Amino acid sequence: MTLSRATASDSKPLMMPGNVRAIQVVSLVDDLGELGTGVRISELAKKTGIDSQVLISVLSAGEMLGLIENENGNLFLSEEGLKLKEVQMAKVSAILKEKVAPIEPFRTAIDLASKGGRTTAGEIAKTKGSRHRMALQT
Repeated sequence: MTLSRATASDSKPLMMPGNVRAIQVVSLVDDLGELGTGVRISELAKKTGIDSQVLISVLSAGEMLGLIENENGNLFLSEEGLKLKEVQMAKVSAILKEKVAPIEPFRTAIDLASKGGRTTAGEIAKTKGSRHRMALQT
C-alpha cells in the first residue's frame, strides 16, 4: 500500500476524503507519535485496531495536510505533525483551519462564508458544481 502526497501545485485542486474527520487525523498523529518513526501501515492498523480502508483515507488526509510522511510504506510524523503533537488542543483547531483552507470542499466553504457570513452544505455543493462545470468548459 502506498499513499501519494497531493500538493497545491498539482493540476487538480486538493480534495479531502469525504469520510475523514479532523479528530481522526489528530488521533492518528497522536498514535503515530506514540508508536515511533518508521511504522509500517500494516503495523499501525494492527496496533490501533483501525480498519485498513479507513486508515488509508485518514493517512491520505494526514499527508495532504502535511502532518504525516510516507517513505516507501514507512510512516513518519512530519515537522508539522510533530508540532501539532506538542501544542495544546486549543491551538489544534487553528492549525488545522489554516491547513484545510486550500483543500476542497473547505476552500469553497471559506469563500462563501467570507462573502455572506454563513453558508450551508447545499450552497457549497452548488458552488463547487458550478466551478467544476466552468473548469471543464475551459
